[in-house]
Amino acid sequence: MENFPNDLAPTYECASELASLGPVAALLTLIIGIPIIKIILRYLKRAFEKYDYIDQGLENFLFRIVSVALWVLVILTAANELGINVTGIVAALGIVGLAVAFASKDTMENIIAGIFIIIDRPFREGDRILLPKKIGGLYSSWGDVQEIGLRTTTVRSTDGVMLTIPNKLLTRDAVANFSH
Repeated sequence: MENFPNDLAPTYECASELASLGPVAALLTLIIGIPIIKIILRYLKRAFEKYDYIDQGLENFLFRIVSVALWVLVILTAANELGINVTGIVAALGIVGLAVAFASKDTMENIIAGIFIIIDRPFREGDRILLPKKIGGLYSSWGDVQEIGLRTTTVRSTDGVMLTIPNKLLTRDAVANFSH
């Protein structure tokens, strides 16, 4: 006990002891974070099952986004505990995200339009609709909705032709639904 005050002195050994807590904290972050992610995702799945009016494609899309966001959060927190500067990583991820968003502008427009179609439900699978004025080289046509996806909607025209229509075209113009 006679060296007690000296044991608390800031020495190299003391600093190395404190620095070694970084890997322990990172490991604890992963040990605690991974089960929490699994619990949150399980509750999210239950919430989706409880509300049947949410389309399965939209559920999968939202589930993936939440899952990726949670994993990135836990991994970046663990990296921060290791002493890695995550600010640069977050900035780089933001720049990459912007580049991908600009590169996939049409795809993102179709996905957002698909989400609006799924939520607003102007038509459903099996409905007979009159398509917008002009789609590609085709002019207005009747058809039965076969499938509504996030990017495209598939319609079988009255003459049997299967049309795959980008969702942004179906939200931009009026679509007549004769089934409801």
